Amino acid sequence: MKRIYILILLVIPIYSLGQSIDRQVVSTAGGTFESSSISISWTLGELAIGTFSVGDIMLTQGFHQGSLEVNSIEDIELNFKLKAYPNPVTDFLVIETDRLGVFFQIVDSNGKVLLNGNIENETQEIDFTNFTSGFYFLWIEGNQTHKIIKN
Repeated sequence: MKRIYILILLVIPIYSLGQSIDRQVVSTAGGTFESSSISISWTLGELAIGTFSVGDIMLTQGFHQGSLEVNSIEDIELNFKLKAYPNPVTDFLVIETDRLGVFFQIVDSNGKVLLNGNIENETQEIDFTNFTSGFYFLWIEGNQTHKIIKN
């Protein structure tokens, strides 16, 4: 009986005096949107860990998420060749690949997606004539990222 009392005297203070830490994000910008069926929060500067798209709607998740639950892991075959030239680019960026149907995005230095699509030909040109001079990123399906300079 003494053991039970000692155990109770040790366990109760541990649970009653234990700390709880609330999840929080310290950021300089962002916001929240809530409706009856969904709630979305965002901050600037998050490290992106996944992008999902359905039609014209795209969602990029980062570490701001309250909890991360992995339901499945999809193997992505990355063994394909890809060349992007010239770099720096003036008018057209040429992409050569041996794998067709690969999804790509052109992203500016602020993270804004300027252009996206699928590579439909072994040699495909992307028009950069309307882009201002600066740094851009060519993101290829399978998380391949290439830094592109526009003169």
